[in-house]
Amino acid sequence: MQYGPEAGGCRLPVPGERQQRLAVFSSLGHMTEETIIALKNYDWLVRNKGLDEVELHWDSDSLVSGEGGYEISLLTDPGFTPATRQGS
Repeated sequence: MQYGPEAGGCRLPVPGERQQRLAVFSSLGHMTEETIIALKNYDWLVRNKGLDEVELHWDSDSLVSGEGGYEISLLTDPGFTPATRQGS
């Protein structure tokens, strides 16, 4: 898996980073289910629509996507994106 600007916007992993990532993954148990769902939904949107098409507009509690928008709270809804649909 590639990350970084070298891979179209993300960075490449560096040696020794695997342990750091494993530590982060093990900390998911400390997040609420709602937070995990919101992160998965936002991640799916950014990966599939691109950073230029997805924006969190905090002043209006909106998620701007392309020409439209949604209430930011929809990120916490299971099924908002394919990433959180049942069976994903």
